[in-house]
Amino acid sequence: MEKQMYDEMREQQDKHWWYCAKKEIVLDFAETFGNLKKGNDQGSIIDVGCGMGLMLDSLKDYGEVYGVEMEEEAVEYCRINTFNDAGSDRVMPGSLPDNIPFPDGRFDTVFALDVLEHVEDDLAAAKKLHSLLKDGGSLILTVPAHMSMWSGHDELTHHFRRYERDGLLKVITDAGFKVKKCSYYNSRLFLPAYAVRKIKNLLKIKESDIDVTSKVGFMNEPLKKIFAGEKNSLKKKDFKTGVSLILAAEK
Repeated sequence: MEKQMYDEMREQQDKHWWYCAKKEIVLDFAETFGNLKKGNDQGSIIDVGCGMGLMLDSLKDYGEVYGVEMEEEAVEYCRINTFNDAGSDRVMPGSLPDNIPFPDGRFDTVFALDVLEHVEDDLAAAKKLHSLLKDGGSLILTVPAHMSMWSGHDELTHHFRRYERDGLLKVITDAGFKVKKCSYYNSRLFLPAYAVRKIKNLLKIKESDIDVTSKVGFMNEPLKKIFAGEKNSLKKKDFKTGVSLILAAEK
């Protein structure tokens, strides 16, 4: 990603509606369809592509937490802000598929949140995620959905692709996983998000989606409630479309 995107994450991840709601949804989804249980001190968890540490603090409630991130500045930020240790080996530099500094079969749960789209060989990346897990371990994964939603945001974040559900399922099953749940999400806001991206493309505006919506502070809390409100629906049904996809799978 461009450096500005890491700066944006640092500034926005504790307050912006998208980051806050995403965290709520992912944790609830992992508890429901993965093997994440609070107080499970024996569990080992890794967040591959942990960014500026959005998930790491919360994941400490579920077990022994590790992270991998390719940007050195982000690694140092996570070490200091999550573990209060600039030399911590809990967060390490690395990248998919061939540069993950942890042994295979090490983890009970692997998170890969908005990561697979950044890797040119997504099947090789998925196979590496599979290898990191113990037998019976869980993968929790999110990716952006629909190539028709492609915009300058995808270019700034160095995406290779956005996914349709069937395409994502093929990659994950070809990597050896058994899929337990796969659904579109951020569905209630799909139509306005789609319209905004089409307008930006038409006007040749290349900017981050987060940067745009951070400018409408009075809408932050309502948008968070709309998005986070999907977590209960995800327990009961699959959304037919959405801005992103969320998946739980088992090794």
